[in-house]
Amino acid sequence: MGILQNVVADLAVERGHWPAIARAADVSYSTVVAVATRPSTNPRIRTLEAIQAAFSTVRRKRLQATAGAPEYVAGGRHVG
Repeated sequence: MGILQNVVADLAVERGHWPAIARAADVSYSTVVAVATRPSTNPRIRTLEAIQAAFSTVRRKRLQATAGAPEYVAGGRHVG
């Protein structure tokens, strides 16, 4: 699978996080949407590389944000 197909597949998984991915990649949100929804376009390789690199940045930030959050079980009780 090529970089375009990989980026499109990752964007499908990260659908709710496209604004953060666009910011981390330093590309416009509309560019991210265009890549995600029209894989037959011919985006620049630098754009795809930036989006691909942004996935790890966004995922790392998301993990850091949830790492300090308390865990809850059904019923809303705090665990740990």
